[in-house]
Amino acid sequence: MNWNNLLQCAVYMGVLLILAQPLGIYMAEVYEGRIQFMAFFEKMIYHFAKVNNPMKLPGVSPNSSFNTAVSFASNTNWQGYGGETTMSYLTQMLGLGV
Repeated sequence: MNWNNLLQCAVYMGVLLILAQPLGIYMAEVYEGRIQFMAFFEKMIYHFAKVNNPMKLPGVSPNSSFNTAVSFASNTNWQGYGGETTMSYLTQMLGLGV
């Protein structure tokens, strides 16, 4: 490694360490519902995309989430959920397809 690579790694790690706590606090407040900064942008996206009928499916349990993540990561693709009755088409396309 030359000095440029070391400098880039040090800057990256420094920025990562500096931003970890503020980002964690922000994420916790968003998940607890105290900050709804993105709600305006989300509504605009839904409006322009003509989304007017969200499926309103409940969240997936932690056990099912872990099972699905492990099965896709290990390329076994063993699905422990009921398809469109558990996850929306968008969730399956963006979350599981990646």
